[in-house]
Amino acid sequence: MSIETPSGKAMDDGRLQKEEYNVEANGAVSNLEEEEEPVVTPKTWFVVFILSMGYGLSFWPIPTFAAIGGQVATELGEASKVIWFIPAWTLSITVCFMLAGANTDLLGRRWFLVGGNLICFVGHLVIGTAKGATGVIAGMAITGFG
Repeated sequence: MSIETPSGKAMDDGRLQKEEYNVEANGAVSNLEEEEEPVVTPKTWFVVFILSMGYGLSFWPIPTFAAIGGQVATELGEASKVIWFIPAWTLSITVCFMLAGANTDLLGRRWFLVGGNLICFVGHLVIGTAKGATGVIAGMAITGFG
C-alpha cells in the first residue's frame, strides 16, 4: 500500500514519512533539507558554446546566400547557377535527416553530432575555397549533409 504525504513523498510500507520543517521568525516555513545551489563551471559554458555553434553554424549559409548569392555567382562568372545554392543545401539536409534521424536514436547522438560538425566544417572550407559556382553548390550540399 502506498501513502502520499503532503510533500508528495510516498512510502510503500504504509508508514508516513516524517519531515522536519523550520519555522522562521517572519512566519515562513522552510524544509530543513536545503537544496544545493547549482554550480555552472567554465567547462559547462564551453560545452554550451560548442553545442550552440554546432547547431547554429549549420544554418548560417542559408540567410547568407539568400542575401548575397547573386553577387557571389556573378563574381564567379556563373550567374545562372545561383538558383542551386540553397536547394543543394535543402536536398542534402533532407536526406541527412532521413538517414541520421533514426540512427541517432539507436547508436547515440554524440558521435553523430561530432561527425555532422566535421562534415559541416569541410563544407564551409569547400565553399570558402570555391573557384566557381559549382564548387559553391558542392560545398552547400556538403554543409547541408553535416
